[in-house]
Amino acid sequence: MRRFAFIIVLCSLFLHNQKTYSQLPSLSLSLGGGINLPQSDLKNSYGMTKMGYAYGGKFKLGLPVVPLNIVALGYYNSFTNETGYPIDFFLKKMTIITVGAGIEYVLIPAPIVRPYLGIDATMNLISGIQRYPGPADQPLEKNLELANRIGMGIGLGLDFNFPLSPLAFDIEAKYRFANVVGKEYKSNTITTYYLNDGKAPDNLTDQNRTLNYINIVIGLKFKAF
Repeated sequence: MRRFAFIIVLCSLFLHNQKTYSQLPSLSLSLGGGINLPQSDLKNSYGMTKMGYAYGGKFKLGLPVVPLNIVALGYYNSFTNETGYPIDFFLKKMTIITVGAGIEYVLIPAPIVRPYLGIDATMNLISGIQRYPGPADQPLEKNLELANRIGMGIGLGLDFNFPLSPLAFDIEAKYRFANVVGKEYKSNTITTYYLNDGKAPDNLTDQNRTLNYINIVIGLKFKAF
């Protein structure tokens, strides 16, 4: 009977501590990287056929009482069709620098493993190069005029927290839409080309083009409190 009462007391203390912990705010910084999988027009129309990479991080503020986190993020994303040959005459590269903010809804507020649903709004700075054959088989390059687009991302993640440790891991997979707002079309020049994700005004059959990709990152999380 005493053993049973002791177990009840321990369980009560544990539940009380969990409740107290959930009522405290938290702040953390995650730094890491991962892969990008180009989708739809990014792969087919823009020729980014290879798996890309990403690195960056995010700040995460855990709100008291409610299972929500407010996040601020920044990532460098790279895409290419590079084959690895000494000279890629038809080389294409694209870089998307992403900054944004969003929220995460914690699906299961467990002490160690916490799955969450995340959504964010982003500003995307897009640049790139194209290399193509020139005179005497010498490659020539054209630069992509820097483009600004507003996008978003939605996906799932897992927070791995270790008791009594300031370190943790954050694994996240999101489907990202890099050009939801701001599509436009401009005529290319000899040395510069444009993103041209909007419809060509003189082509009735042309369609808007999307810059979508699957972003999978793993970050080492440093917990401030």
